[in-house]
Amino acid sequence: MFALPVSFPTHLVSTTDRFRMPHTKLIVTIPEETWIHGVSTAHPDIEFAVVATLAGETTGIALLECTASNGSEVLVDIERREDVTDLDLLWTHDDELLLQVETETPVLLTPVWRTGVLPQTPFVVRDGEVTWELTTTSGRLSRLGDRLADAEIRFDIEYVRTFGTDFASHLLTDRQRQLVLAAFER
Repeated sequence: MFALPVSFPTHLVSTTDRFRMPHTKLIVTIPEETWIHGVSTAHPDIEFAVVATLAGETTGIALLECTASNGSEVLVDIERREDVTDLDLLWTHDDELLLQVETETPVLLTPVWRTGVLPQTPFVVRDGEVTWELTTTSGRLSRLGDRLADAEIRFDIEYVRTFGTDFASHLLTDRQRQLVLAAFER
């Protein structure tokens, strides 16, 4: 893993082959001024699984799951955050919680929304960091790196892998590929 202060290294991502696409894993340090940083660092033993997000110019909404023996403390902690405008407990069973949280400062979601990159869900937030897996175009990935840098959001790249037609050819056995081709020819 290495820190990347500005943008993604384009030499790691093929832009010449339009059939190749990067798959990346990022570890993003959540800005301290955000509610999720405060809550996740106050409860470092809890893993928040973000199952869905919706971001706009001035609003961000996250649907997240967590398992916490102190669920009521977590709820109170989230509710007390100045940047949380709405909190709904959608479901609970034993120590499991499903929450919907709305904020007027979607600092972390804005770069993702503006570049059109969709992190694979669920993604994990734990102790002030979020882990994103992304599969997108080289251009969007590079723009995301630029947007994160512009917002002074630190991130580490765990890996960048490319896949394309060679990757797809390994998804089927030879016999399966023959059947698909035969069906296609009919």
